[in-house]
Formats: sequence, structure tokens, C-alpha cells
Amino acid sequence: MIDLTKLPLSITSFSQFAANSMIYVDKTDLVANLARFRNPFFLSRPRRFGKSTLVSTFHELFSNGLDKFQRLKIATENLWNDKTYKVIHLDLSKIKEQSGDVTFNESFLQQLDDAFSHSGYENILNEKIKTPARYLDIRFNQKDITNLVLLIDEYDAPLTAVMGDKEEFEVRRRVLSNFFSTIKAYSGKFRFIFITGVTRNFNDSIFSSFNIS
Repeated sequence: MIDLTKLPLSITSFSQFAANSMIYVDKTDLVANLARFRNPFFLSRPRRFGKSTLVSTFHELFSNGLDKFQRLKIATENLWNDKTYKVIHLDLSKIKEQSGDVTFNESFLQQLDDAFSHSGYENILNEKIKTPARYLDIRFNQKDITNLVLLIDEYDAPLTAVMGDKEEFEVRRRVLSNFFSTIKAYSGKFRFIFITGVTRNFNDSIFSSFNIS
């Protein structure tokens, strides 16, 4: 009989699945197939379709290897033998709402700096760095920045949150467009890029210069 207390209701973190022995549909063979590639991927699916869980699974795999996958296909069928990487994980749903006088641009910059810090890099954010695109320029000119894994969950959340405000929508669209253009310019710095969203990417024109596989 299935222990229904092990159903992962409202849980999206793969590490929580593993730590608490939650019920998990094993698709890690497909995860391994995707993770072998060295090019960008974009996934657009309905809400509550498991996108965030998939992003979390990639994060765990690339940053810690097979430690928490021991009873899953990726380990039992010997489907993964890659090394570990620095993972930059952004969840743009966390900054879709403005808080007080803090702008979207400022919130994005802070999340970006925090993501690099969580991966072991020194914080570099200061008043001279005005945009996320400029932040990446500075980061990627550091010698030790290479072979990164970039995971972006809900890229479109900051845009859909302000659909009724044309001025704010355009401000955020430009910030995101410049950010993704900069990522493309430094594509050689990445081992793997995975982006999720709900809105079709051609509806907001932020990927006009970014090749999506």
C-alpha cells in the first residue's frame, strides 16, 4: 500500500524528495540525456507541471553529482559520469513583485549576486554596477569564471506580473533582453543552460538575440 504521507505536496526541491524518501516518479534517465548536451534549453509548460522540480534536479546533479540519486535510474543504470560544476540558480518568480522603493532591476541584481555567492564566488555588487547585463560583463571577465551551469526558473514571471502596466513591462523587458543578450555573448563560459517559463518566448521579444534549442 502506498504511504500517502510521502506524497510531495507543494514540494519542488529534489534534495527534499531524497532526504525525506518522498514518492518520486523516476525520470532521471531522461534528465541524464538532457544534461549530457552542452547547449541551451528552453522549456515552456503549464503551471504545476514540474518545471521547478526539474530545475532543482539539474541543480542537485550538476552541483553534487550522484550522492542523492543512488536508487534512481541515473545511478543504477550508470548513466552519469560527469564532474560537478558551479551552478547559478535564479528563480525570477521571487522578484516579480516590487517591494517598497526597490525596483525590479535592483531586485534582479541582488538575486544574481546572491546566486554567485551561493556557488562560492565573492560578492561584487556595488553602486557602480547598474544592470544585470553589466554585472555579467564584470563576472565573466574574471579568470576563474568558466564551465558554469545556469538554471533560470520562471523567466517570464516578472513580465506577466505587470501585464497591465505598459511602462513597467517595457522597463523589465529591456532589462531581461539585455541580460539574455549578454549570456549569449559569453556562451563559451557555460557548460549547460536551462530556462523555464509559461509564456511563449516570442510573445515578449526578450530572446530575439538568444538561440533556444
